[in-house]
Amino acid sequence: MRKTRINYNQDGRVHLDCYIHEDSDELLPAIISLPGGAFGTLVYSDKEPTAMTFYTKGFHSFVLNYSVGEYCGYPHPLDEVSWAIMQIRRHAKEWHIDHNKIILMGFSAGSTVAGMSATQWNDVRICERIGARDVSEIMPTAAIIGYGACDITHTILDNPNIVNPGIWGKLVTDRTKQMDFVYYIDQDTKPMFIWHPYFDQYVPKENPIRLANALKKTGIPYELHMYSDGYHGMSVSYNAPHKNRKDSPHPDAEQWVSQCIDWLNHL
Repeated sequence: MRKTRINYNQDGRVHLDCYIHEDSDELLPAIISLPGGAFGTLVYSDKEPTAMTFYTKGFHSFVLNYSVGEYCGYPHPLDEVSWAIMQIRRHAKEWHIDHNKIILMGFSAGSTVAGMSATQWNDVRICERIGARDVSEIMPTAAIIGYGACDITHTILDNPNIVNPGIWGKLVTDRTKQMDFVYYIDQDTKPMFIWHPYFDQYVPKENPIRLANALKKTGIPYELHMYSDGYHGMSVSYNAPHKNRKDSPHPDAEQWVSQCIDWLNHL
């Protein structure tokens, strides 16, 4: 395995960690992990553990450490994920990557970043900001939406029953309309694999249902899995303790991973 890092900005605050297969002569797909953390931080369990899980399944794996906190005002996260896609495409020949198979894999807040890219990748202004030749360089193939909110404003910010984590970043506190990506779904939207714990206490289950219905209405391929066990932040952890239900057994994280890979293969 070749491990390397590409910096987005000079201080390296935003960067792309790369886990590249060096022993493969065939072109492999690429997957970009987008960690959660309420846009206030980036959760470690959504970084290398997720990248290595999919690396062992035959993917070139990447982790985008995108802007959080005071730095994550719009359009920074969208520009940064678009930049990551562009970097992978530009290195596709060198790294033996199938440039037509670049998947975004988001968790919680990272799912919002993935959803923004999957619905708004064709905005030519992104190309102007990051130096892409055209929108084909920043187009994702598909997006994985893990316990993410497609409508943060109405289901979380305006819901007094949702626990406030107290670390929301600027993108959220600004009530940036682009983060509510369900309203941007159109014929150019990319396919989505959606998975969600039914008893998630931070992201209401109406989010994955609303997202699936919007994709269905528009005719965009999708797959939705709502699991009766598990919790917000479960990532790919196999032995983490339950957090949302006192009687919830440890989740089988492998279940969503294998189902997701099956879905990607069918694409």
